[in-house]
Formats: sequence, structure tokens, C-alpha cells
Amino acid sequence: MRKPEKISSHYVLEVNDLYKDYRAPRETLKILRGISLKVAPSEMVMIIGRSGSGKSTLLHLLGGLDKPTSGKIYFEGTDLSRLNDGKLSGYRSKDVGFVFQFYYLLPELTLLENVLLPHVIAGGQARKKEAKQLLDRVGLSHRQDHHPTQLSGGEQQRAAIARALMNGPKIVLCDEPTGNLDEETANSVFDLLLKLNREEKTTFVMVTHELSLVKRAESVYELHEGVLRRSSQN
Repeated sequence: MRKPEKISSHYVLEVNDLYKDYRAPRETLKILRGISLKVAPSEMVMIIGRSGSGKSTLLHLLGGLDKPTSGKIYFEGTDLSRLNDGKLSGYRSKDVGFVFQFYYLLPELTLLENVLLPHVIAGGQARKKEAKQLLDRVGLSHRQDHHPTQLSGGEQQRAAIARALMNGPKIVLCDEPTGNLDEETANSVFDLLLKLNREEKTTFVMVTHELSLVKRAESVYELHEGVLRRSSQN
């Protein structure tokens, strides 16, 4: 079995010359074209771009949900492409948290049970105390016994954020986390992400097409036609 290739790195994630193509019946779709990116511990990185620009594709690659056509992604210096299936699964379940546009809460479970789910799936014993603390951090301790259908969209997204933090990930990847929410609720959810970043030192990479949030972020990149560059919009 090949040993994971490792480099000396001070970054949580380091992306070098990343390409992603998809084969279509009549052509090859070039989605990402030579992307490089470094994400430091405790940093919040925001990636903006139009729908279809490849933002979600990039996030899936960073989270180990897909593989690049070429290029390297290093997590704390370890090359993800050299991990076997078991170690890559461990990376996805323990080192990375995911927050999506759609909340993906299981309707038959209570809020507390939904937050506990990633830890149980990873093979751990249910840690109710930690899950309750997470719900308290996102302002939902009073809703722990409710089911998702009893919550507003903003509350469901807050619960999804708590779930993403359950396994103590090194980085949280957010795919359009405010895209399903009205402006006021979107700002409230983004406030929570900023608070977790600044007070808890949680590292985030967030992709969005909502330019109204850009002025409140520090590290902003724009993805355009598969090319990533620093944005001047904030």
C-alpha cells in the first residue's frame, strides 16, 4: 500500500494547479482550470461566482467527495490523492464538516439526534452533552426535542451548522449556506458563521453567489470561467 505523500505545510488546505474536466457526449467540459489556493488555520475564505462557475465542484474536491483531473490537494500537508478509501472516508467524516444550501436534516429525528448523527456514523458513542452544547452555541438549545419540520429555514440551517461541527472538524466547507434564506435570515446565519470563526477560531471555506455578504469577509476570491483570483469587491 502506498504511503500518503506529505509536504511541510502551515496550511489546513493547500491546492496546487487544480484541474477538473467532465466528459460529455460531444465534448470535454473544462470546469476548473489551474486553481491554486491556501487556507490558513482560523481563516474564513469566501469564494464568489455566478451559478455554474464551478464553485460547488471545487468544494466537493476540497472535501474529498470527488477527485480532480489533475493537480494536488493537501490537507495539513497530506496529499488527498494518495489516501486509500478508508483514510479518505475518515478525512470526510472527522476532519471536514459540510454545510449545504439544502439542510439535509432527517425529518424523523429530533434536532438533537440530527446533530449527533455524524458522530454515530463515524462509529462513536452518542455524545449528548457535546451535541447540546453545540445547539446552545447556535441558539437552538430550546429546540433540541423538535423535529426539522417544526423549525424555520434559518433554524434548520443553524442546526445543520451544529451538525457540521459535531466531530470537531479542522475545516468546515459551506456550499451556498444562505442560498435558501431571505435576506434577514441569511445575514443572521452569516453572523453565526463569523462568530464561530472569530470566537471559536473555526476555519471556513464558503462558496456563494450573494455579493451582499462579500463586504463582511476578509479573504475573498472570485471564480470565473474556471479560474480563481483574488476579488476586489470587498
